[in-house]
Parts: sequence; C-alpha cells; structure tokens
Amino acid sequence: MPGNILLLDPIATNRILMRVRLTAGYFSVTPCATAREAFDLLAQQSFSAVLCAAQLPDTTLATFCEELTQRRLAPPVVVLHKAPGGQALLDALAAGAMDLVDTSESDALLFARLRALVRMELPRALPDGLEPTPADTDRGFREAAAGFQPSASDDRSQVALLHLSPHLGVVWQADLRPHLATKLLPLEVLHQQAFLDSPPDVLILGCAPEDAPAMPPLVANLRAHSGLRNMQILALPGTDCPADVAQLFDLGAEAVAPRAFDPQEIRHRVRQLDERKRRIDAHHQHLDAALHAAVRDPLTGLHNRRFVHAALPQLAGQAHAVLLADIDHFKAVNDRYGHDAGDQALQQVAKRLRALGAPGDILARIGGEEFLIARPCPTARIAEAWAKALCAGFAAYPVTLSDGRQLPLTLSLGLVHVADPCPHSDLGQLLKRADEALYRAKALGRNQVRMSKSAA
Repeated sequence: MPGNILLLDPIATNRILMRVRLTAGYFSVTPCATAREAFDLLAQQSFSAVLCAAQLPDTTLATFCEELTQRRLAPPVVVLHKAPGGQALLDALAAGAMDLVDTSESDALLFARLRALVRMELPRALPDGLEPTPADTDRGFREAAAGFQPSASDDRSQVALLHLSPHLGVVWQADLRPHLATKLLPLEVLHQQAFLDSPPDVLILGCAPEDAPAMPPLVANLRAHSGLRNMQILALPGTDCPADVAQLFDLGAEAVAPRAFDPQEIRHRVRQLDERKRRIDAHHQHLDAALHAAVRDPLTGLHNRRFVHAALPQLAGQAHAVLLADIDHFKAVNDRYGHDAGDQALQQVAKRLRALGAPGDILARIGGEEFLIARPCPTARIAEAWAKALCAGFAAYPVTLSDGRQLPLTLSLGLVHVADPCPHSDLGQLLKRADEALYRAKALGRNQVRMSKSAA
C-alpha cells in the first residue's frame, strides 16, 4: 500500500464512494464519521494523511486542525469539497489544511496528490526509542512544544522565487511583497554550488502557460540533488491540466497551485511548507543528537566502546596498531581530590590525547579511566615508537584543574600491532591481547609501553 489514509466524512455514502476510489489506487483507507472518532484512530495508529469533509458534525475544520497540532498527531489534512471556489481554498488553507480537493477531480490527480502527501509524511518517533523525552528539553536536546511556532515571516525562513520568465518574476515578487518576503533567483543560480550548499527552505517555481512543459524536468532535476531533497517546492505551472499537475506531484513538488496567481494563496501554502521544513530540520537535529549520544562519551566527548566496535573493523584491511591507555593511580585522584576533580582530570586527559594524536586516529574512552587509540601503522617498530612518544609526551606536563591545581599523571599502555591485512580478525581477541599487554605495563611499574607478544 502506498499510504494509510484516514477518511473523515459524516455522510456514509460519501465515505463508501471515496473508499472505493482510494482502494483502487492501492491506498489503505480507514473511514470515520466524526472528529472524535478521528482523534481516537489517530492516537492508535499512524496515518499518512487525513481526507476530511469541509463540514464536520462535532467541530469546525479550523478547530480540528488546531487540535491535531496540539496533540502532536498532525498528518497533513486535505479537505474534500464540491466545486471549490477560490475563497473556499483560502479558508481551508487558513484553517490549517494542506490543500482543498474537488471531489470530482480525476483519480489520477487525486492519487498523485495523496502520493505526494505520503512522501511528505514524517516519522512520529525516532527509531529504536531514540525520541527525546520531555526532560531532554531543558538540556537543549529538543525545542519545547510551546516554543515551536514556525512562521514564514520568521527571520530564519528562506523563501525564494524563481520564475522561468524573469520579467514576470519581478512582477510576482512585487505582488507578494505585502504578504511574503521572497528572494528572487535567476535560473542560472540552479547550477551554482552555493545554491546546492545552502538552498532556501521553500522554493516557489513559476512559469507562464507557454513555458509549462519546462516545469516538470526542472522539478525532476532539483529533486535529483541530494542537498535539495528537503527543500520544499511550491510549483505554479500556469496550467490546470490534471495530467500536468499530477506529473509535478509525482516528480517531487510538495504543493502545486494550478489556479491563477493569488498572493494570499501563496502566503498560506508557503506557511504550510515552511512549517513542514522546520519539522524536518527538528527531526534531523533530534536524530543527530540521539546518534551522537549513542556513540559518544558524555563526559569527555570522545567516542565510546560502541563506536570502537563499529570503527575498528574498518582498519582490518591494512596494517594497524591498537593501543589501550590507562591512567596510573587514578583511584588516588578521586580519593584525594574528589570525583569532581576526577571528572575534570578525565576531560583534560581526553583533551591531551586529542592533541597528541593525528587526524584519522580512532580515539575513545572505553572504561572509567581507560582509553583506546587506533591508527593505520605499517610496522611494529613504528607502532612502538609512536606509543613510547605518546607515553613520554603525556607524562611531560601535569594536568591542570579548573582551580589551578596540577596533577602529575602518567599512562600505562598496552600495544598490539596487526602486521598483515586480515579482514576477518577477531576484534574481541585483539582487544584482549591489548589488555594483557596493558596489564604487564602496570605490573612492571607503570608509565611505560608493553607490546603484545603474540603475532596477529
């Protein structure tokens, strides 16, 4: 099924007819008669879109859309209307609906419109339980719901207008100015790297009727660039031909306004698309933060053991060295100065190891005071020289705490060198050998390097 559609209409005959139509388009349809039923269904399962009658028996369209947003259940809403006029569209858009559909429009156009909404569907939660909790808000992990009120007039929003007839673009920009601030772009900007690196949040594409054939390939080319995938496209093709409009939806336009140019309609549609772009950005930020937390040690900012198990196998196809480093007598630091000082010392050690390392090193905190460093290394002799230089360089300067106290810390290091490319080397065995070498360094007096005796 291309999407799960919630069909809200108080008239049973309408629900039956529309369900038959949508089922023929391979959509999964769940019908209901009231807004209360719709909210119950939305709380139980995920829907790609809501097809909603213009008149509801138990609430207004505006209240329904507002409550969807407040309950964080907000799939896009498309209003069904018989022979909709311009004001009916503006009223629906103002109420929070994504679009208004003439119930008599062709199945091909209706299906294309719904497929576009299915593509626009955002996950209701991050995968594998990574969704931020309310407690994370105070730590900056996500924005509070009450503070997330995106607006197309917000300074952070970037709305651009590109018209295939430049002189008409100037006219459109002037007509839009009382309603919406836009940046007018020339067509050649699409070939510039700066545009690909920093695209607008919403791009309004316009053309005169005679240029309509050039619009679909333009939308297709924009969608072919990975950097533009999240840019919201509002297409104004200058034609209301159902086949042309359906094609624009299927090629990747989020919204199509086939009617005559109306600045108020454009303002409402841009607001809808800008809100969606904000939700996409927020979702990606949540996901990035969650993935960062999954592979980073929160105290030092270094990678953690989970990252090591994923990254070390990438070195298996080349000669490399793996070094385990343990801070000598670290328990005495906690006992004498307290755990706060111990945490500061760990942070300073991490900073020192970064400074003594090289770009491309795998550097991680894998235990309380234990760190791992791995890098490509052609010979065991070079690996041992590197490890000894690291040990001496670390011991040469004390670690300084925030209150100015200095701690003369040293490291014991266990080294393993894998001489031959071995894509199937046992990672667990490799770490065990490094740990055994580290234990010998500790037993023989600390502040030294010991290499694993056995060959890889």
